[in-house]
Amino acid sequence: MLEATVPARIFDFVERCAGSGDPAALIDEFRGHIRTFGFQHSACGCWAGVGANRTTRFFFVDWPAEVQEWYARENLFAKDPLVFAARRRMTPFTFEEVFNEEPLLPEMRAVYDLVERFGFRDGFAVPIHGPAGYQGLLSLLAPKKLALKAREKAALEILSRAIHDRCRATVGFGMVAEELPKLSAREIECMKWVAAGKTNWEISRVLGISKSTVHFHVERVKKKLHKTSRTEAVAILLLHGFL
Repeated sequence: MLEATVPARIFDFVERCAGSGDPAALIDEFRGHIRTFGFQHSACGCWAGVGANRTTRFFFVDWPAEVQEWYARENLFAKDPLVFAARRRMTPFTFEEVFNEEPLLPEMRAVYDLVERFGFRDGFAVPIHGPAGYQGLLSLLAPKKLALKAREKAALEILSRAIHDRCRATVGFGMVAEELPKLSAREIECMKWVAAGKTNWEISRVLGISKSTVHFHVERVKKKLHKTSRTEAVAILLLHGFL
């Protein structure tokens, strides 16, 4: 049951996430909040790209060690029904909604069966969608079935989005597959405007530099990131908190 004092505590947490607080400390606080709703474990990550070109970044995962090892060993990200559902849904959802409503492949249902064997009986997920194909996911796991009210789901969504945004905005925080090359301040500045949908000419007007100079910076970023399009480059920079 949601206590009357929870909303104030939640918004205080949101304020701290919007500041410059230590993400690790805020994650611990986040875990304390979700325990009051009945969730014992959580994970937060994001990805960009498709198939073999997909890049992922995990901010935190506090599943039991054997679950983490199993998930990595079997490459279950590609089969995870919650990840599949997050790509298709805009709003938060529960385990029950996914497995009763989504057209899941047999291997995805097998993942769910295995999750139950590890003692998880319910879950809540908050999908994150951003520009240039950016996607993220907060997944919360509970050892028993829960009957969340609408206001409780809303509170969990607020908490989840706040911690995700704080983690994502912290460059280098969490676990990444590979290190990004160094980018200059001007390169990042140009790419921020690319992410906003501006053309090279428009960016040149905003920054007071020539169109050819903007083109040079954008192409240099694409080359450093090994990407062939502006959209792909923006997605990777968003993923790693540069934009």
